[in-house]
Amino acid sequence: MNTVIQDHWRVVLDEWVRPFRLCFRHIAQQRWVTPYLLGLLGPGERKSVEPMAERVAPGAKEQLHHFVAASKWDTGPGIPPVPWTRALCGQCGRA
Repeated sequence: MNTVIQDHWRVVLDEWVRPFRLCFRHIAQQRWVTPYLLGLLGPGERKSVEPMAERVAPGAKEQLHHFVAASKWDTGPGIPPVPWTRALCGQCGRA
């Protein structure tokens, strides 16, 4: 994927994520939502933190790892992660 497409994709994804970002209570978490999603959705076969960080935020492996490890994720069966659940319900008017 060339740099122009990557930059455009980052801008579009960041705009889409904006309403959901506030569901993360900490500014550091809000900052890492877009890079994390870019790592998951973008090219690359390995989706663990280290390879994703190398692709989307070179030199920031620890920060991306902290976002994944310290954010509150609900792992119950069939339940989306808590921050996304609040955001999606709020967006649909069911909050």
